[in-house]
Amino acid sequence: MRINPKLQVGQWVHVRHHTGFIWSVIRYVLGRCWGDHDAPILEENGELVIGDARPGGAVTTSIAEYQRRIDAGEISVRVYDIPFVSFSERHWASGWWLENIKGSGYDYMAYPRLFLKAIFGNWFKRAAGWEWAWYCTESCRDMYIKPPQITRVIDPLGGNNPTPRTVENRAASGDLKFVTGKLMV
Repeated sequence: MRINPKLQVGQWVHVRHHTGFIWSVIRYVLGRCWGDHDAPILEENGELVIGDARPGGAVTTSIAEYQRRIDAGEISVRVYDIPFVSFSERHWASGWWLENIKGSGYDYMAYPRLFLKAIFGNWFKRAAGWEWAWYCTESCRDMYIKPPQITRVIDPLGGNNPTPRTVENRAASGDLKFVTGKLMV
């Protein structure tokens, strides 16, 4: 599978890791979902990159590195798009991620609440974890709800404490558009 150059800023890469025990645990706890990591496609210095909020901190990863990992059999990816956002909103969201999330800490404190959510449902309406750190799917959501330039409500994942399972549920409902077939060659 080759990544097509038609990727767009603001789309999400939904990742399934094939190596490492922890990723299979995450998928199981989240209700046996396909993916275990989400990351937005961003524009940094004129290049498309992928924004990874991961243990150790939030960084940008090159498309080439993702392709290398796909080719090595380490990951599979699906790409999702938010069909109702404009070109400008995508770029404001990308800029906000780079300015506010890149270089921030990882939200380890979200794990206990997300674990309880997976077991008992989303009883807690307050966001899980620290306000100054992000986990992967939370970073994808916040890049659309936090930028002051985006004046309308864009919450593609519908509330606090999103997980990779939330992404799959929103894709099933049509709120996110599955575009992998058009973007992967």
